[in-house]
Amino acid sequence: MWRTVSPTRVLTPPGTLAQLAVLGLAVATLTACGTERPRTEPGRPSPSSAPTSSVPNPTASSAPPFTPPTPTRPQRPGPSSTPQIPPPARDPVGVMPDTPKAYAEAFVAAWVSGTTPALAELGTRAAVAQARTAKPAGMPQLRACRPNARSTYCTFEGDEYTVTVRVVDDLVQDKRPQAVTEVIFH
Repeated sequence: MWRTVSPTRVLTPPGTLAQLAVLGLAVATLTACGTERPRTEPGRPSPSSAPTSSVPNPTASSAPPFTPPTPTRPQRPGPSSTPQIPPPARDPVGVMPDTPKAYAEAFVAAWVSGTTPALAELGTRAAVAQARTAKPAGMPQLRACRPNARSTYCTFEGDEYTVTVRVVDDLVQDKRPQAVTEVIFH
């Protein structure tokens, strides 16, 4: 099968362009990575095969004179042109709670204290928005946690309110963030 490669209708067999590109890349790589060798004229010996004198010459030296290194103070590295990878984000709640009850308690404690990073880590946006519709005066008491269809509902009772927090059990079990998906005030 032949194909057209230019507007002048030059036909080439398939793969020819790819082969030429690979060949050109190989030649360029070998040329760039090759070592420089001294050029010799035909009939003249190469510099490595030239006769050497065994009589030392006290005035001629092939080695450059020794210069001691100058001491310098350590320098701080300057800005790098390579992108720096930031350190991993620190978990605002430390270790993720390992039970639905502990997860609900951590969410309510973050809500009461107003700790936004922990709230965002423990609850979905919707749950955080629902929790922020009320401002608690103090930490409510946990009354009960009841499992129900892959979620656990934990009810807390405060001075003037009762709130139920829905925690998705699978997310807690996998130690994943945002397991609190719903906040219901009664």
